[in-house]
Amino acid sequence: MGLNWRLWFVALLLFIIAALALHYSSFSAPMYYDSLIQLQTKEHIYASGDLLKVIQIFPQRPAAMISFYVNYLIWGMNPYYFRVVNAVLLALTAFMAALTIMLIFVASGSANAVDSREKQAVALVLGFVFLVHPVQTYFVAYIWQRMGLLACLFFFSAFTAYLGARTGLIKRAVWGYAACAMLFILALSSKENAATLPVVLILAETAFFREGRKSLLKRSGVIAAIAIVVVAALSLLERPHGLGESSGILTTVAKYYGEAGLAVSQVVISQCRVLFSYLFMLLIPAASNVPLTAAQVIYDSPFESPVIAAAVVGTLAILSIGIYLLRKRPLTGFGLLFFLLNLMPEAFLVPQYLFFAYRATLPMFGLLLVLADGLLFVLAKTGSVSSRKWHLGPLAAGLAAAIVIMSALTVSKAQLWRDPVAFWTDIVEALPPYKDKVEKKITLHALISLSAALHAENRSSEAIAIIQRTLEVDPNNSMAYGQLGEAYRTLGDLKKGESYLKKAVELDPDAVAFRTVLAEFYLAQDNLPEAWLHMQRAAALAPSDPRCLTGLGRILVRQGKDTEAISYFRQAIKVAPGSGEARYHLGETYVNMGMDRDAEHQFRQALQLKRQYWQAHNSLGLLLAKSGNVTSATAHFREALALNPGNWRVHNNLGALLAKSGNFQQAAVHFQEAVRINPDDMSARKNLERIRRMTGTSR
Repeated sequence: MGLNWRLWFVALLLFIIAALALHYSSFSAPMYYDSLIQLQTKEHIYASGDLLKVIQIFPQRPAAMISFYVNYLIWGMNPYYFRVVNAVLLALTAFMAALTIMLIFVASGSANAVDSREKQAVALVLGFVFLVHPVQTYFVAYIWQRMGLLACLFFFSAFTAYLGARTGLIKRAVWGYAACAMLFILALSSKENAATLPVVLILAETAFFREGRKSLLKRSGVIAAIAIVVVAALSLLERPHGLGESSGILTTVAKYYGEAGLAVSQVVISQCRVLFSYLFMLLIPAASNVPLTAAQVIYDSPFESPVIAAAVVGTLAILSIGIYLLRKRPLTGFGLLFFLLNLMPEAFLVPQYLFFAYRATLPMFGLLLVLADGLLFVLAKTGSVSSRKWHLGPLAAGLAAAIVIMSALTVSKAQLWRDPVAFWTDIVEALPPYKDKVEKKITLHALISLSAALHAENRSSEAIAIIQRTLEVDPNNSMAYGQLGEAYRTLGDLKKGESYLKKAVELDPDAVAFRTVLAEFYLAQDNLPEAWLHMQRAAALAPSDPRCLTGLGRILVRQGKDTEAISYFRQAIKVAPGSGEARYHLGETYVNMGMDRDAEHQFRQALQLKRQYWQAHNSLGLLLAKSGNVTSATAHFREALALNPGNWRVHNNLGALLAKSGNFQQAAVHFQEAVRINPDDMSARKNLERIRRMTGTSR
C-alpha cells in the first residue's frame, strides 16, 4: 500500500509549526532541576571544548549529551534555544509515531474495508494527538528530558524501520533491519527505557505477522540475541545519576533502591496505583492531574486498603486482556501490552520517584493504538465512503474538540514554566499531608525548590515558612538550613543567617554551594579571613566552578590585590564564557585600576549575557557619565532602576547626572527617593540641599 508522501511532508511541517506555537511561552523560562544542575552550572565543562568531558557528565547517555553539546556550540547556554530544539524534536517524534501507526495498519491488515487515505488520516490525527497532549510540556520545557524525547524519537524510528522491512516498504529488508539496530543503539544511548524495543518487536511479530510458531521463535531468537549484546554493552556504562566511579546496571539499581529506602515489593505494589494515575492523566488531561511529579502513598501489601487492592486487580486485568486480545484484536491487545511494558523500566528501576509525568509519554503510544482500533472499527462499520460523511461529522468534531482542549491546556502548562514560584506552588499545593507512608524525597524536593524560588524573588518571609515545613519532614536537611541562612541574611538578621549557614556546612561539609554562600556572607560582613577560608575550601572541592573562582577574585579585590583578582576572574570566564558575574566583577576591577575602556567592554559583555543585570547597567552608566555620554548614561541608570527600583545608589547616581545636566527638578526627585530608601545616605542629603538652595525651593 503506497503512502501519500506529499501529505506526510505537509503534515510534518504542520507538526513543527504546532509544536513551536504550543510551547513558545516556555522557551524563555529559566532552567529547572537537572537542567540547571547538569547544564547551566556545568557550563565550564561545555565551554572546555572537550566532548569526552561533556559525555562524562552522564556517560550512559552519550547520544543525548552530544546533542546538548551541539546545542551549546551553536547557541550557548541559552534555555530558549534548547527548548526550540526540543519542540522540533517533539514534532519529529510525533510524526514518527504517526508513521509507526500507519505501518502497523499495513502489517496487521486492520480494517481492510477502510481505504488507504482514511487510514493515513487516522494515523496522522493520532500523531497530532500525541503532539498536543499536555504531558509533552515536560519533554520540551524540562530541557534535561531531551534524553527521554530522543529515546522516543529513535524508538519510533527503529520500530518504523523494522516494520518497513517486514512489510516490504523498504525494498532491501537487510537495510531496514540494520537501520533498526543502529536506531535502537541511539535510543538506548539517549535513555535506558528504550531497552523495551526488542520485546515490542517480538510482541509485534506475535500480533501482526502470522507466520507460524517456528518462524516466530527464529525471529525472536535473533532479536533477543542482538538485544542482549547491545543492552549488556551499554549497561556497563551505567553509573548512579551519571556520577561516581562504580558502574554497571546492578550497582546503579541497587543505589537507586537504597536512596528510595523502599523494598522491591513496595515499589511493585505501589506502582499498580500509580499506573492508574498515568491512565487518568493521559485519558482525561486536566490542569489538576497533569503535574510534573506528585508524592505518592507507599503500600506494603495489596490488602492494605480497598484502593490498592482494586489497583492491583485492575493492573492484572489490563495485562490479561492485553494477552487475550493480542491475537483476537491485535491493535488493542498490542496497545495495552505496549502501555504496560513501557511503564516498567523507570517505574521499577528508578524508584526514588514513583511518579513523573514524562514517563507516560512513550507508553501513551499504546493507548493511541487502542483508540486507532476503535476508529477503524467505526469506519469499517459505517458502510461506503460516500455514506460515511453523516457518521464522520460527530466523530471528527469530537476529535477536534479534544485536540483544542488539550492544546489550550498545553499552552497553559507551558506558561507556568515562566514563573518558578507558580510552577513549584502548583506542585506543592498538590502534596498530600506528609506521613510515614508518603514519599519523602519528592516532598522535600518540591518544598526546597519553592522556598528557593520565593527567596529569588525577595519573598524571604514566605520562603522561611516553606522551609519550616521542610524541616518538619526532615529535621536534618542541610539544604533547608542553607536556605534558612540565606533568607535570614536577606531579612537583615545576620546572627541567625550565620548560624543556619554554619549548620548547613556542618551537616554537609563537602557541599560547594553552602561553602560559597557562607563565604559570601562573611564577605558582606567584611570578615575577609573567614570569607577566604570558606571560598578556598569550596574552590578545592570544585576547582573549575566559576562561582568559586569569581568569589576568590572578589575577596582579593577587597584586600586591595587587584592584579591577583583579575587572574581569577579571567580564569572563571575561560571555563564559563557565559558567566556574566565574572565579567561584571572584572569590569569593576578594571575601573579600580583606571582601565575604563576595558571596564566598559566587560560591562557590555555582561549585559549581553544577562540583560537584566542591573549592577552592570549602573556601573556602565557611571563610566558613560564620566566620559560625557549623558544620554546613554541616563538610559542605563533608568534601566537599572526599572530592574531594581529600591536601590538608593542608582537613584543617587541618576540624580547627580540629571543635576549636572541642569534638570534640577527630576534630580531632586531621585535624591529624595535615595534619602527615603536610605536615610543615612549623606551624599544624597547634601545634593538635595544644594538643589533646594539653588532653586529656592523649600522642604
